[in-house]
Amino acid sequence: MTATSSSTPYRVLARSYRPKTFDELVGQDTIVKSLKQAIDQKRIPHAVLLTGIRGVGKTTLARLLARCLSCSQGDGPTSTPCGTCPDCVAIAEDRHLDILEFDAASHTGVDDIRDIIEAGRYRALSGRYKVYIIDEVHMLSKSAFNALLKTLEEPPPHLIFIFATTEIEKLPQTIVSRCMRCDLHRVETSTLVRHIEHIVQRENGSIESKAAHLLARAADGSVRDAMSLLDQALTSNAGQVSAANVQAMLGLLDRQSLLSLLDAVAQANVRPALEQVRHLYAHGADMRRLIEDLMELVHHLAQLKLRTPGHEGPTYTEPLAAACDELAHKLSIPSLLTLWQTLLQGIEDLGLGHNPLLMVEMLLIRLMHIAPPKTPSPAPPPTKLTPTPSLAPTASAAASSLATVESQPAPSSSSTPSAANTHPQYPRDDLDASPSRATPGAFPQPEPSSLAVPSELGQQVSTFEEVIALIKSKKELLLAMVLERDVECIACQPPRMALFIRPSAPKDLARRLSQHLQEWTGQTWVVETTIESLDHTPQPTVAERQQSQIQQQRASLLALPLTQSVMQAFPGAKVIQS
Repeated sequence: MTATSSSTPYRVLARSYRPKTFDELVGQDTIVKSLKQAIDQKRIPHAVLLTGIRGVGKTTLARLLARCLSCSQGDGPTSTPCGTCPDCVAIAEDRHLDILEFDAASHTGVDDIRDIIEAGRYRALSGRYKVYIIDEVHMLSKSAFNALLKTLEEPPPHLIFIFATTEIEKLPQTIVSRCMRCDLHRVETSTLVRHIEHIVQRENGSIESKAAHLLARAADGSVRDAMSLLDQALTSNAGQVSAANVQAMLGLLDRQSLLSLLDAVAQANVRPALEQVRHLYAHGADMRRLIEDLMELVHHLAQLKLRTPGHEGPTYTEPLAAACDELAHKLSIPSLLTLWQTLLQGIEDLGLGHNPLLMVEMLLIRLMHIAPPKTPSPAPPPTKLTPTPSLAPTASAAASSLATVESQPAPSSSSTPSAANTHPQYPRDDLDASPSRATPGAFPQPEPSSLAVPSELGQQVSTFEEVIALIKSKKELLLAMVLERDVECIACQPPRMALFIRPSAPKDLARRLSQHLQEWTGQTWVVETTIESLDHTPQPTVAERQQSQIQQQRASLLALPLTQSVMQAFPGAKVIQS
């Protein structure tokens, strides 16, 4: 590393390598091009608004713009300031009399703005323009903004405002509309990696490529954050930065550990998953970062599953990439969605407890009990219904069924009122229809409830149709009607059931159904419902299958010669169900 003289105070990397020209600014090529063209064409705005996340170069860009406007080399503003003239040197040393910079966090009142307006009436002392750089401008009070409006709309020709903010939504639209707005974006990870390696080279240090990627990812698009992390890494490792050093410094997990942990969750291997999390926690792993890394891995697996074009996931070695592909093949899209939703909820819940290890352990247990990982197998074919004897296509049935002329109206398919959503639903995954096969990662067998009725005293069911029949026998006719008309049974493997519900079904259907079945059968039922699916093909409900079968039987009945002769003998007669 570059040695620092004992007489020269150390400056952190973020300050030492702050860009001095537009070309040195990292990752903001579009904004730089617009501002350079505006300066070269002498179309200089009287107010510029710079917005973006922390550490992307808002204040740096404001100072560069002020230097371009004040450079005394040439006959006017230039997009390539010399850096050696008295004005450029004074700006670099923060002592230029016409470049005034302050933060709105400590100057929020209307009196501060009145002072600026009053001082702005006078011309610049040494430069061409008097430039006011106001950082965190969203902190100004409402009265201060109102006081600034008129001057901001029609400022004196020698006065230029440059605003910077991280929260553009807090600025009044009357202020935003009077400025040239420049949105600075997050810097791409690949750009940050190149910048980190360049700085390390200038510092006479060394850094592994993987370590640079880890620092860039942790910076999350912020150049200043990347420089601060790099400063810490270089200092703590004497200028020789390895991936292991960065992982230990940031409390990161290696990708092999993440893959093995997620694979254990997918296979519902409770003991290995919990042992691994306890080991990671004992070695200083950040539990929040663990959840975030798992979410990033789940997102990567979903992109692999969908083969999303243009997806640039994390860089993996060949063995780890093969392991990712294998894990993506095991997990279905609904399972990945369930994992994502539960992990996202886990991050919110993490701040509610005092022990992060306990929170993460319970989160993993929850994941292993609600996220069936297997790729969906084809749904079992619908159970064939026994034809109604009165509609059998026989001559005797035809003669008896034609005795009535008018038919009763078909049952209405109106939807039931939607109840309040009192129970969170998770995207369902198809279940293995074979009860004799126990596969890793399938729905875990629920623990018997201590309050449940003993199984020998309860009524047992084995198919979805038997479930509906049981509900009818218990006089829950409204619930039975909903199951017949608004529900598609994806799989029924008592005491587990996966249902696809129509939008007209009550939102608390799963809760009501599982409560009733537990009460009547003495078993704890797991009922998974979903109203969304990426690849779902609508299947007929029980009522639709019954209606379709009735229509087929009616058509067969009308095709009989005896039926046709009766219809000719009694014009206008209709076939109805007796």
